[in-house]
Amino acid sequence: MDNTAISAALGLLGVVLGGLIKTFEDDIRSLLPGRSKDHKRWLGGWKCTWHTEPATGNQPDQPIRDVVVIDKVRGEHITATGQSYGGGKYHLTGRISPSDLVTFFYKGESEKEFLGGVIILLPTKMTRGEMTGNWWQCTEDGKFIGGSVEWEKQRA
Repeated sequence: MDNTAISAALGLLGVVLGGLIKTFEDDIRSLLPGRSKDHKRWLGGWKCTWHTEPATGNQPDQPIRDVVVIDKVRGEHITATGQSYGGGKYHLTGRISPSDLVTFFYKGESEKEFLGGVIILLPTKMTRGEMTGNWWQCTEDGKFIGGSVEWEKQRA
């Protein structure tokens, strides 16, 4: 084999290897020591309490309570499923920033398909599994509602 063929083969191998690394970058990063262990703190069930800002007057806050299960954290990407006590299910996808700021967008399932919105959370006492933040969504009739939210990690 001459030097040209060897150089071409090595170049092709480099391109293929580079493409594979780029494609699976987040998965590879999550396998590095120290990163996957850190991500385990996010996984599992979270009890959520959603407070709605009153639209008019001095209407009392009637919090909505449900459970979100974070099932996957890969690199900075995070996915979860929410289940409201009223029977509605919704899917969340988002990102965890290096400063632990969590941003989600979500959409409903089946009869709640119109449901869609955003959540921004910041851990307050991650050793005890608490996060607080805000949420906003568009209702079925095209109005925006939102407010504050607290998430508390469920114990196994």
